[in-house]
This record gives sequence, structure tokens and C-alpha cells, in this order.
Amino acid sequence: MPVTKDATTARKRVGIVGCGALTRSNYAQSLPYVSEVRVACVHDLDSRAAALAARQFEAAAVSLDALCQQVDTVIVATPPATHYGIVKTCLERGRNVVCEKPFVGRVHEARELVEAAAGRGVSLHVGHFRRTFASVRLARDLVMSGALGAVRQVLLAEGARFSWDVQSGYVSSDPLGGVLFDTGSHTLDMALFVAGLDKTDFAVSVVNVRRDRPEPAHDLEAELRLRHQEREVSLRLLLSRYRALANRVRIELEHGMVDVPVGPRDCIRLHGDRGSAVLRTAPASTDYNDYFLAQWREVFGETGGGVFDARNFLGLIAILEAIGTAV
Repeated sequence: MPVTKDATTARKRVGIVGCGALTRSNYAQSLPYVSEVRVACVHDLDSRAAALAARQFEAAAVSLDALCQQVDTVIVATPPATHYGIVKTCLERGRNVVCEKPFVGRVHEARELVEAAAGRGVSLHVGHFRRTFASVRLARDLVMSGALGAVRQVLLAEGARFSWDVQSGYVSSDPLGGVLFDTGSHTLDMALFVAGLDKTDFAVSVVNVRRDRPEPAHDLEAELRLRHQEREVSLRLLLSRYRALANRVRIELEHGMVDVPVGPRDCIRLHGDRGSAVLRTAPASTDYNDYFLAQWREVFGETGGGVFDARNFLGLIAILEAIGTAV
């Protein structure tokens, strides 16, 4: 049964699966401001969480089956290990899907879901909202201009004491809940996006990995090689939930380097043959809900959310899988 517009508001009907902290804070403070959509239904295995979210959105708390019958687009915001099954179910029902990061844990799962969406003629997006940062887009434009030559190495570090109010506890129990898939998927995606490697089908080889514990690890270092045809890029990362780190993505190119803060900032730093310079953007918001709102507007707006198309994240999943399964 096709569902396109809300009968009373002429807006697309959206359903949210997963009513934890992210939904009840960031989603609740951003989705209501997207004129193209209305949250009509929510679902969570925890009936109390579903009821709380339903009140926030003035929506109905329903079963997953009922949700898929009543909406045009499903936003999946459940613990990462459940993403594959829930996204697959929604796609099979012919619904557009926006999946919260990290998308899935295996490349073959990602490819299967991308192909399923294409076969059904529906959209599949992944919510990596840091792609909306003005600093990230400025850095990408600079790298993609070719003025500094080809990318040779990508270095990234992000770490701080973990303080996010997780409702389900998946960060300590879910193999996809560690610092690699949680924080690291954001950092890695920023790096690949800025470096122009997010759409590249490259082979990943692991040089070494050190982690504080089996996944879900909370402190991790890794070195990899990314190869595409005759091109090879070195990738080194440092991630921690215990330690304060540099919190920076550095793209090293033939004729310079670009440093990008991992958080929303109003500048990037360029290092070239003649010294370094700070390149500024418009003032950055300190409210992360502004970036969620920008993401939703791209996904649901006239641009069609091409930046967030799931096909752009296959390389990221390949890296996450390679590191996560390395022994």
C-alpha cells in the first residue's frame, strides 16, 4: 500500500523505530522543524520509551508492522546490531529508509540493502550529520579542487571521556557499540568525505590494530592501507572513550595538508609549501540540533539527500569491518 502524504497536512508521513536518547533529544528538537514531513508513528520494544516519544512528537506508538503500513519513510535509530534486520524489513515493505549511523557492520549486508532499495525503487540514506558542517564541506571542496595534488595519507584522532546518556547500554554489550563503530564511524566518515574517498570502491588491508578489549572496545589504534587500482592511501586512526585526544582529521596530500576539527568549528587549517593559513567559514552553531536539521532538510528536501545516499558509505563499512574483525 503506497503512502505518500499526510491527509490533513499534505506532508510526508515519517515513522521512527527506536525511541532512545537520540530520538527523544536530537530528533525531537530537529524533525518538527522540517516542513516536508510529519512524524506520525513511533515504535520501540520498550513501551515506556515509545510512549514518551509519542507524546513528544504527538504521534502514535505502534508495532513495527503497523508503522510500515502507515508511513512513507522509516527512520531507524535502534542499537547498531539491529540495523540490518530492521532496514531490510522496511525496504521489503516498500518504504524509504533513513538509518542512523553506524549503518551496518558488514560490507555484504550494506551491499544487499543498497541493492534491495534499488530493486524496490525506494531511497536508503545513512545519518552521518557531520557532513553538514561548513568546515567539512570547505575542506572537501579544497581537496577536490586538486590544487594540493592527490591524497597520500589520512590521519585521524578523536577521544574524550564518554558521557552520552545511552538508554539501552549497547555501548558496553553490542559488538558494534564500541568506540570504533560509535564515535569512529563519524570520524572515519568525515575523513573519507573530505578526502573524496567516500565513493571509492577500494581494497582494505590492515597493517596493525591495538584495542583495550574485544569489541566493543573503548580505546583503539589502527593502521591500514586503502588501495584503488594503482592508487594507495595510508590510513591511521586513534580513538578513545577514556582519553582526550587531538580531535582532528588531517588529510596529507602531495603539496600540503588540511586539518579539520572533528566538531563544528568556523575554520580549517591549510599547510602548504609556503607556510600555513587558517581558512574561515560562517560562524558555527554550538547546537548539534542545527546539524541534524540540516541533514533532514537535505534528505527530505528537493536535493534528494544525495550526500547521504547509502551507496556513499560502502567504503566506510569496509574499513569498519576490517578493523572490527582484525585479531
